Amino acid sequence: MEKWRWNPDAKCIKNKNGGSVLLNYAFSSVKKISNEDGKIVSNFSGLTIPFTINQDVNVELRDYLVNNLFVIPELDYANYNELTLKRLKTALHNSYGLIIMPTEKCNFRCTYCYESFERGKMSDENALALCESIKTIATTAPNFSLGFFGGEPLLWPDLILKFSSLAFGILKNRNLPYFAGISTNGYFLTLDLFRKLVEVGVTSYQISIDGTEEVHDKQRLTISKKPTFKTIIANLRAMASTDYQFNCVIRCNISPTEGKKAIALFSGSEVDFIKQDKRFIVDIHQIWKSDRETMLESNEAPGCGSEFYKTLDTYILYKSLNDLGVSNVAYSSIPSLLSSACYAGKPNWYVIGSNLNIYKCTVVFDNEKNKLGYVDKDGTLVIDAQKNELWTGSNVLTDNSCSTCHYRIPCGGVACPLKRFTDGVKSCPEIKHPAVLQKWANQL
Repeated sequence: MEKWRWNPDAKCIKNKNGGSVLLNYAFSSVKKISNEDGKIVSNFSGLTIPFTINQDVNVELRDYLVNNLFVIPELDYANYNELTLKRLKTALHNSYGLIIMPTEKCNFRCTYCYESFERGKMSDENALALCESIKTIATTAPNFSLGFFGGEPLLWPDLILKFSSLAFGILKNRNLPYFAGISTNGYFLTLDLFRKLVEVGVTSYQISIDGTEEVHDKQRLTISKKPTFKTIIANLRAMASTDYQFNCVIRCNISPTEGKKAIALFSGSEVDFIKQDKRFIVDIHQIWKSDRETMLESNEAPGCGSEFYKTLDTYILYKSLNDLGVSNVAYSSIPSLLSSACYAGKPNWYVIGSNLNIYKCTVVFDNEKNKLGYVDKDGTLVIDAQKNELWTGSNVLTDNSCSTCHYRIPCGGVACPLKRFTDGVKSCPEIKHPAVLQKWANQL
């Protein structure tokens, strides 16, 4: 009989409803199966040795497992692994991008923010130098993207329009796709500005709404302590009224005590415009400890995984969003190639400060290991290669435990590179862990 191997990128998870869930990260595929079929698959889904599939397995289940590469012929197994690692290597090394900070100032003073707002607008001289950098990379890189961060980048939209239109034009002439993303508080994102941004390729947005108006306006105030909820909601509604193709992540930063209020926002009429609109997707985050805030005592080093709270089951909240017709990161899509990888772990991605300092991470600007170099007046990126290697060298290609992990394709071993040389451990995405994956499956 033919020998098979279980795909290392796949899982079979029993859920509380009596069935099981088949999940394959190699192809972003998911399928619910019966309890009986789940018991059959569980006989071999945990094996790392060759096995046979009994002839009494129903044809439909067998065909699904084979056609969707949940099981791989033993003779093809080594080749599959080799091709998967090559795919990951290409994705890591062929991705080029700059995350630009037009200013480090911000018009908000969010209660949990970790930034220090030290520097203002990028000077005209620095902007010209950065234009030369963009020209050089966009002309030669196999693919290239821009991101905009702050502070609040929309304090100076002229710089965003300048940089993105330049990159957009070059990539268009090369017949290559281009898109830019922006993390903004959304306060200045009027319909007129939104149209201008989309027309120069800024099609990916992250905007925070921290639950109901009451909760949001306690956490996300202007520098003069004024509320912001109504203005942001009006701008989001204007975005939704257009026919543009864009994606907007609505990030909800919540504590365990405010989870129900986050759902209350989306069950009401204030954001009814995002229901059934796949361009908007909700991402719930527990408020986490930054390197400067002392909202809760913690011995953890700063980083994206340094969370305050571990008690909130966000998957219950995501299921509630699903039931309301609201797209969300947990159940509206399956993690795909490097979708959980941090930009700091990619060799050819850099953060550019308003003073043209070059960093890898937007969380720990004061860390000396995060200061890689600078942009020269002629646009040359002057980079400390050893520091860059510190952030990018430990990954799925060099870490044996990462290269055999079922979450290697979305993560690439670089979910949070900072943790490797601050805590001495790698930071794995929460969804990788069996208990969390079980919570995810329980709500399907």
